[in-house]
Amino acid sequence: FVVFKRDSGIDLVDAVAASCAVPLVYPPSTIGARRFIDGGMRSAANADLATGFDPIVALTPVGLALRRSRTAEGQIKSLGKDIRSLVVKADAHARKAMGTQFLDPALRASSARAGWTQATSVARAVAEVWASARA
Repeated sequence: FVVFKRDSGIDLVDAVAASCAVPLVYPPSTIGARRFIDGGMRSAANADLATGFDPIVALTPVGLALRRSRTAEGQIKSLGKDIRSLVVKADAHARKAMGTQFLDPALRASSARAGWTQATSVARAVAEVWASARA
Protein backbone atom coordinates (compact mmCIF):
# COMPACT_ATOMS: atom_id res chain seq x y z
CA PHE A 1 0.00 0.00 0.00
CA VAL A 2 1.34 3.42 -0.96
CA VAL A 3 0.11 6.85 0.06
CA PHE A 4 0.91 9.48 -2.54
CA LYS A 5 1.96 12.71 -0.85
CA ARG A 6 3.17 16.07 -2.05
CA ASP A 7 6.79 14.94 -1.76
CA SER A 8 6.28 11.47 -3.30
CA GLY A 9 7.70 12.54 -6.64
CA ILE A 10 4.52 11.42 -8.42
CA ASP A 11 2.74 13.77 -10.79
CA LEU A 12 -0.77 14.67 -9.65
CA VAL A 13 -2.22 13.36 -12.93
CA ASP A 14 -0.60 9.96 -12.34
CA ALA A 15 -1.76 9.83 -8.72
CA VAL A 16 -5.34 10.62 -9.75
CA ALA A 17 -5.20 8.00 -12.52
CA ALA A 18 -4.05 5.42 -9.97
CA SER A 19 -6.87 6.45 -7.65
CA CYS A 20 -9.36 5.85 -10.46
CA ALA A 21 -8.06 2.35 -11.20
CA VAL A 22 -10.89 0.25 -9.80
CA PRO A 23 -10.45 -3.49 -10.38
CA LEU A 24 -12.88 -4.98 -12.91
CA VAL A 25 -13.80 -1.44 -14.02
CA TYR A 26 -10.53 0.28 -14.98
CA PRO A 27 -7.10 -1.32 -15.35
CA PRO A 28 -4.26 -0.69 -12.88
CA SER A 29 -2.25 2.46 -13.49
CA THR A 30 1.47 2.08 -14.16
CA ILE A 31 3.82 4.61 -12.59
CA GLY A 32 7.46 3.85 -13.23
CA ALA A 33 7.81 0.09 -12.93
CA ARG A 34 4.92 -0.32 -10.46
CA ARG A 35 1.19 -0.81 -10.94
CA PHE A 36 -1.36 0.86 -8.68
CA ILE A 37 -5.08 0.61 -7.98
CA ASP A 38 -7.51 2.75 -6.00
CA GLY A 39 -6.74 2.96 -2.28
CA GLY A 40 -10.44 2.35 -1.68
CA MET A 41 -9.72 -1.31 -2.35
CA ARG A 42 -7.79 -1.32 0.95
CA SER A 43 -10.37 0.70 2.84
CA ALA A 44 -13.29 2.91 1.89
CA ALA A 45 -12.18 5.47 4.47
CA ASN A 46 -8.42 5.11 5.01
CA ALA A 47 -8.97 7.14 8.19
CA ASP A 48 -6.22 5.16 9.90
CA LEU A 49 -3.74 7.13 7.81
CA ALA A 50 -4.54 10.23 9.88
CA THR A 51 -2.06 9.15 12.57
CA GLY A 52 -0.90 12.14 14.59
CA PHE A 53 -3.82 14.37 13.64
CA ASP A 54 -6.54 15.66 15.94
CA PRO A 55 -9.28 16.48 15.13
CA ILE A 56 -10.15 14.22 12.22
CA VAL A 57 -13.04 14.74 9.81
CA ALA A 58 -13.62 11.66 7.64
CA LEU A 59 -15.91 11.83 4.61
CA THR A 60 -17.13 8.38 3.66
CA PRO A 61 -19.69 8.63 0.87
CA VAL A 62 -19.76 4.87 0.39
CA GLY A 63 -18.68 3.76 3.87
CA LEU A 64 -18.53 0.05 3.14
CA ALA A 65 -16.44 -2.21 5.36
CA LEU A 66 -16.49 -5.94 5.95
CA ARG A 67 -15.23 -5.58 9.52
CA ARG A 68 -16.07 -2.96 12.15
CA SER A 69 -12.37 -2.24 12.62
CA ARG A 70 -12.19 -1.14 8.95
CA THR A 71 -15.00 1.44 9.22
CA ALA A 72 -13.94 5.07 9.55
CA GLU A 73 -15.07 5.03 13.17
CA GLY A 74 -13.09 1.86 13.89
CA GLN A 75 -10.00 3.21 12.18
CA ILE A 76 -10.14 6.49 14.08
CA LYS A 77 -10.67 4.64 17.36
CA SER A 78 -7.51 2.63 16.65
CA LEU A 79 -5.55 5.90 16.55
CA GLY A 80 -6.40 6.83 20.14
CA LYS A 81 -9.41 7.07 22.40
CA ASP A 82 -9.32 10.83 22.93
CA ILE A 83 -9.21 11.96 19.30
CA ARG A 84 -11.93 14.44 18.42
CA SER A 85 -13.57 13.32 15.22
CA LEU A 86 -16.55 13.49 12.95
CA VAL A 87 -17.44 10.88 10.36
CA VAL A 88 -19.79 12.08 7.64
CA LYS A 89 -21.52 9.29 5.73
CA ALA A 90 -23.86 9.71 2.80
CA ASP A 91 -27.37 10.31 4.09
CA ALA A 92 -30.44 8.55 2.63
CA HIS A 93 -30.97 11.25 -0.02
CA ALA A 94 -27.33 11.09 -1.14
CA ARG A 95 -27.34 7.27 -1.20
CA LYS A 96 -30.45 7.31 -3.37
CA ALA A 97 -28.88 9.87 -5.74
CA MET A 98 -25.67 7.82 -6.04
CA GLY A 99 -27.52 4.59 -6.63
CA THR A 100 -25.55 1.36 -6.71
CA GLN A 101 -23.45 2.18 -9.76
CA PHE A 102 -21.05 4.65 -8.14
CA LEU A 103 -19.05 5.21 -11.32
CA ASP A 104 -22.03 5.88 -13.61
CA PRO A 105 -21.44 9.32 -15.19
CA ALA A 106 -25.21 9.79 -15.58
CA LEU A 107 -25.49 10.04 -11.78
CA ARG A 108 -22.90 12.81 -11.33
CA ALA A 109 -25.30 15.75 -11.32
CA SER A 110 -27.83 14.22 -8.93
CA SER A 111 -25.03 12.97 -6.67
CA ALA A 112 -23.38 16.40 -6.62
CA ARG A 113 -26.67 18.12 -5.74
CA ALA A 114 -27.38 15.62 -2.97
CA GLY A 115 -23.84 15.99 -1.66
CA TRP A 116 -24.15 19.78 -1.63
CA THR A 117 -27.44 19.55 0.25
CA GLN A 118 -25.95 17.21 2.82
CA ALA A 119 -22.81 19.35 3.13
CA THR A 120 -24.90 22.37 4.08
CA SER A 121 -26.65 20.30 6.73
CA VAL A 122 -23.39 19.09 8.35
CA ALA A 123 -21.33 22.26 7.91
CA ARG A 124 -21.95 23.44 11.47
CA ALA A 125 -20.87 20.10 12.95
CA VAL A 126 -17.70 20.13 10.83
CA ALA A 127 -16.95 23.70 11.92
CA GLU A 128 -17.39 22.72 15.57
CA VAL A 129 -14.91 19.84 15.25
CA TRP A 130 -12.34 22.09 13.55
CA ALA A 131 -12.91 24.78 16.19
CA SER A 132 -12.20 22.24 18.93
CA ALA A 133 -8.63 22.05 17.63
CA ARG A 134 -8.09 25.67 18.63
CA ALA A 135 -9.76 25.30 22.03
